[in-house]
Amino acid sequence: MTNNSNGYFPADLPVFNHVEEINKAVRENQVSILTGETGSGKTTGIAQILYRAGYSDIRITQPRITAATSVAEFVASALGEDVGQTVGYMSSLNKCTGKQTKVVFITDGLQLAQEVHGNGISDGEDAVIVIDEHHERSENIDTLVAVLIERIKRGAKFRLVFSSATADVDRLQAWLSPMFGHIPHIHVSGRTFPVTENLIHQDAAFDTAVEALMDQKNVLVILPGVRQILTWVEGFETCGLDVEVLPLYADLSKEERDKVFVTDYLRPKVVVATNIAQTSITIPDLDVVVDLGLERRPTVDKYGIPGLAKCLPSVADCDQRKGRAGRVRPGESFLCGTPRERRRAFPVPAINASQLDGLVLRLARGRFTPERMQWLDAPSKEQLEGSRKRLQMLGALNKGNKLTKLGEEMVTFPVDPNYARMICEAQRRDVLEDVLVMVAVASTGRAIYDTQDESLVAQANAYDSEFMLMKDIFVDTYRDLQIANPRNPDAWLEERGIIPRRFHRAYDVYLDLCERTEVTPFTGFKPITKEKDMIASIFSGLWVYGVWQVQGRHGVDLAGNRRLLSNEGAMPEDGKLIVGEPFNLNEGRELQLYLLQRVTGITKKIVKEVLPGGWNDVPYPAEQAELQKVSQPPRKGRSGKKSLGNKGRSRKRR
Repeated sequence: MTNNSNGYFPADLPVFNHVEEINKAVRENQVSILTGETGSGKTTGIAQILYRAGYSDIRITQPRITAATSVAEFVASALGEDVGQTVGYMSSLNKCTGKQTKVVFITDGLQLAQEVHGNGISDGEDAVIVIDEHHERSENIDTLVAVLIERIKRGAKFRLVFSSATADVDRLQAWLSPMFGHIPHIHVSGRTFPVTENLIHQDAAFDTAVEALMDQKNVLVILPGVRQILTWVEGFETCGLDVEVLPLYADLSKEERDKVFVTDYLRPKVVVATNIAQTSITIPDLDVVVDLGLERRPTVDKYGIPGLAKCLPSVADCDQRKGRAGRVRPGESFLCGTPRERRRAFPVPAINASQLDGLVLRLARGRFTPERMQWLDAPSKEQLEGSRKRLQMLGALNKGNKLTKLGEEMVTFPVDPNYARMICEAQRRDVLEDVLVMVAVASTGRAIYDTQDESLVAQANAYDSEFMLMKDIFVDTYRDLQIANPRNPDAWLEERGIIPRRFHRAYDVYLDLCERTEVTPFTGFKPITKEKDMIASIFSGLWVYGVWQVQGRHGVDLAGNRRLLSNEGAMPEDGKLIVGEPFNLNEGRELQLYLLQRVTGITKKIVKEVLPGGWNDVPYPAEQAELQKVSQPPRKGRSGKKSLGNKGRSRKRR
């Protein structure tokens, strides 16, 4: 690589025209704002600028593991080094740093965890922390900013830089100025070409993309979900065009994701992506963006139940998407549906649309009181009270909202508090090895197997517990993989209906949990005689959502509320008592589902054994009869291939 005379690479990045301005702002002000258009080089450039300015502890937060690792590798290469020397990266699952590392790209979640545990950014003036992609306003980002400001109020001297492509600068300055005085703002123009904006109907989106491909243009299509991506991929592959069709979403392997960055295909390419393509990654040779104008965002209802809702991206989001085109030549952007003037200017902050149990637990560990902290958008009183109530029920907080001894144990695990409670109970019951696997797989957020595979779904339906199912599938898959030792492990996993990226993530979480608990991985699994203790451990983490009874395709709680049981996982028999994780899915007018996921069959004896007050402790959900009956398609696995559930249980026990 060739550097310019000042040692910066690539030399023509617009951000390097502002070196003196950036250095002056950071040197003379404890808080500053850096904005830059797509292609300005603000993320890779700010790292090089701060390093060459002599700062010894530089943290640059990233919202995703993929971004932290890829940007670190690029900046290390720009310095002529391997990652892990001057420049490194850190996440909850991976770390590549050394004794000489001064620049660390770190996920915002891990930086937050380090802050509340007392080992965050150093206090001195030679330390700088950059909150990159601040416009995403995730729960971790907003909480991290609030914690850092609290540290500054307590006397820390580190520098804090907000970095964003589409930040609401006026609002940020108005919020920060009363605390820190003058807040300098440096804006870096991009090196993009003009992008023509168009508004089209959704029905015309596919044809618009096809026309652009016929004109030999490279196209990015942004869709709200993976199922839509797979449908569009099939459409492009069967429409008769000679084009490179490249899906892009989180569950793909690194090798599959990297294909979108290739610029020397001999035919036009179409990248079909979720909003992962909106920020953190740059595909340099795109000509056209077709934006369906929809996305799925996390939500939380007034009772603290998490969910996912289809909604309209904000104007700031649409600008991010539009900016993917026009990097190397003039481009076009086609926005579907609702025009910009009828959209929110900025997205709803995730902190106001999230269940905050984990956040409240971490802040309690750092002795931070949310109500006394400075927030750009503060969490509501109802959110905080609901989280504290659930944490008290789990035994993590006392009535004064201070950490209990059990809470001190729970906060050491990088998983949801419900799962951390399961681990603590499993330690007491001598089934830790088994429950660590269950929690690791559950922490991936979704099933590690293909829910379109009827034989796997049939096997899943034969179980009474989703957690027991996940443990068996994961351990069997790992052991079979070790025996087979295939040249291409991901292809081997896919052939067996296992989703490679989710399997690998579960594996990484499992190894991390084993290290924290001093357990030797894949050893010590207990026999079926200890199943009751495994179920009791699961119950200890999920009972706060109530006890339900299976009635057909639904779970019904003590107040008569009904939630739909997933037909892709464990399916306890009718009349069985169960616990599970409630989840709301809102697809707009098309579909609204109130789900009960990751269910586990229990007994009355377990309720009395785990809860001091027995049935008197089981909560009646506040939602009462607000949930509506919903329909569900026939269960997969009940036709075609024979379900294992029709012949009784077929499970492997260790």
